[in-house]
Amino acid sequence: STLPAVAEELLREIKKAFQETSQVPDDLLLGLKFVFGPSAVPALDLVDQRSVTRMRSPSGRILYQVHASLCSCFLMVSSWHLRQC
Repeated sequence: STLPAVAEELLREIKKAFQETSQVPDDLLLGLKFVFGPSAVPALDLVDQRSVTRMRSPSGRILYQVHASLCSCFLMVSSWHLRQC
C-alpha cells in the first residue's frame, strides 16, 4: 500500500510543477521511471506528440487510442488490456 501513496504524491508534484512552469523537472521524470517502470517516459512522449486520444464508449468505459507509428493503432481500456485497432 506504500507504492500507491508514493505514486499519488509524485503525480501531485508533477501536476504542481507543470502548472507553475509548463515543464516537468528531470528529477520527477526519473521518479516516474522508478515508480512506473521504463515505459513511463516513452508513454509521456506519445502524449506530448498528441498521439493519445481519450474516448468514452457508449457503455461509459474510458478508452485510450494510441497511435504508436504511422501504420499502427492500439486501444487501451481502463483494465490496461491492449488491443490492436
